[in-house]
Amino acid sequence: MGRNWYPGAPWRLQSAYVAEATDRVGQAFNQVGQAVKHMGQAALGAADMAHEYGKMRHDNVQLSDKYHHCMANCRATSRGPGGHQAAETISHVRELYGTHVKGDPLWDRRADEAANQHGRSGAGQGQSCKQVCSPYRVRGINPKY
Repeated sequence: MGRNWYPGAPWRLQSAYVAEATDRVGQAFNQVGQAVKHMGQAALGAADMAHEYGKMRHDNVQLSDKYHHCMANCRATSRGPGGHQAAETISHVRELYGTHVKGDPLWDRRADEAANQHGRSGAGQGQSCKQVCSPYRVRGINPKY
């Protein structure tokens, strides 16, 4: 449409050009809005991950890390696709760091990854994250967590 437009064109062609341009601008704004929404979800998901890590450190209960892994991934994923992506990325990097830098055993990495996946897959399934992650809960974890 835009190719056929010229200043002296009949009103109808100009209207079609304006309509097409308006439609394209609207699509562009929609895409930008979706990207901003995704980034917001990712940021909130990352904050959920950090918050749950803080709870785990504060709680300081032996063998509770799998529960906190599950909860962090569940809460982050509940934010939407951006939160899911943040949870997956942060968890993966954390496990690589643990295995290759800290020297965590491979069995622990696999157990952490299972808890992470359990939390991500359980998010948004009609249960609270506390319910989803209950199989990983151990005695001594603060009841408010």
